[in-house]
Amino acid sequence: MDLGKKIGLSDAQLATTAKKFGDYLADHAEPKNREEKLLQELWKAGNEEERHKLAHLLVKLVDAE
Repeated sequence: MDLGKKIGLSDAQLATTAKKFGDYLADHAEPKNREEKLLQELWKAGNEEERHKLAHLLVKLVDAE
């Protein structure tokens, strides 16, 4: 996130990238714990709009830390 901000990416661009990353992980990565499993299930249950909103929330969460 910090790198994206440093190179001038907007929150919308970061969320779009996070969504692409989430799509890949949902299809190719095995969750390592309950939290990752929950995120994967939420991702798979959501439609495109809901996944985009979830990506925005995750960007916001990481940005707040």
